[in-house]
Amino acid sequence: MARSAQVAEVPRREAIITEATRLFAEHGYHAVGMRSIADAVGIQSSSLYHHFPSKQHLLAAIAAEGNHAFIAAHVPILEGDGSPRERLERVLRAMIIYYWEHRLERQVGLRDSRELANTIPDVYEMIQQDLRRFQRGVENVLNEGAAAGEFALTDAKLDSRAIIGMCLSINDWFRPGGSATIERVADHYSALVVDRLLKP
Repeated sequence: MARSAQVAEVPRREAIITEATRLFAEHGYHAVGMRSIADAVGIQSSSLYHHFPSKQHLLAAIAAEGNHAFIAAHVPILEGDGSPRERLERVLRAMIIYYWEHRLERQVGLRDSRELANTIPDVYEMIQQDLRRFQRGVENVLNEGAAAGEFALTDAKLDSRAIIGMCLSINDWFRPGGSATIERVADHYSALVVDRLLKP
């Protein structure tokens, strides 16, 4: 393949993933066919199948790449410098903003990736391992904070799940243009959680 053709492959693949993500998020994975995705990108179906041999493989790429990007953006915060309180504040704020800015990718990745459990189980298990790694990272910060006398905990595992779930819910209600920006919401959520955990 000529170099110019190789270069052209990258943006086309990105365009396919972008349009497929949008369509899956708007209509649901099962309601969207490969022809609809090809039409949205402006290519022939045969070209789409050149990049992704099936809709399942396209979903796997969306879920795996989106999950990898999330882990790469947040695990270093949990494992980085600073006190447990500082790291928790930073990761909470980062999560809220990330979930909003990447809401379509996260919606498809978290909701529809279950389809991969039976079709492409190795990718599904990799995603689950990454999610467990992130949850353990939050748990570890909470436990470190408790050991340092910063946090008052009863169950770090339950607390970590509640924190992650609260951040995920941002896309259920937040809409731009209101009185609060996403940055203000992120600051509020971060302060709310940390204040709740602080040892009296």
